[in-house]
Amino acid sequence: MRDMQHKPDLALIALRQIMRATDANARSLSRGSGLTPSQFMILRLLGRTGDIVPSVIAREVSLTQATVTTLVDKLAARALVERKRDTTDKRRVLVCLTAVGREVLASTPDTLQERFVAGFSRLEEWEQSYIIAALERVTAILGAEELDAAPVLDVGPIDRSRLPADE
Repeated sequence: MRDMQHKPDLALIALRQIMRATDANARSLSRGSGLTPSQFMILRLLGRTGDIVPSVIAREVSLTQATVTTLVDKLAARALVERKRDTTDKRRVLVCLTAVGREVLASTPDTLQERFVAGFSRLEEWEQSYIIAALERVTAILGAEELDAAPVLDVGPIDRSRLPADE
């Protein structure tokens, strides 16, 4: 009987460890580069793909167009990205990584998310499916299925400029 009562505590401890690791990673990223994990995702995408339109950024990082616009505005204010007209279609605006953005990207260490993706990718397919099913079940238990979420390990609003404790 006592073992059954202990299992919810073990699950809560594991959830809390994940939340604390996520928070610590976001704070470390903010201190080291001044970026939030969502901003870093956009820089990393631009580093891989080159100049792209905001709608593609939104699709690739699973954020809304409005959120991407806010994040790009903040990155542009720091001269990490710039917007420029497409030379072949003047109606299109491209988001481009600047030299400063490339330097910040190169000097930023792996994020918790990248470590997760690397480790998760090494798992057998059945293990990946099991973990996804378990996490989806936890989401349902918490009644959080309808919450908007992007595939980024982060805390707080996605489009903030910095973490509250860093202000």
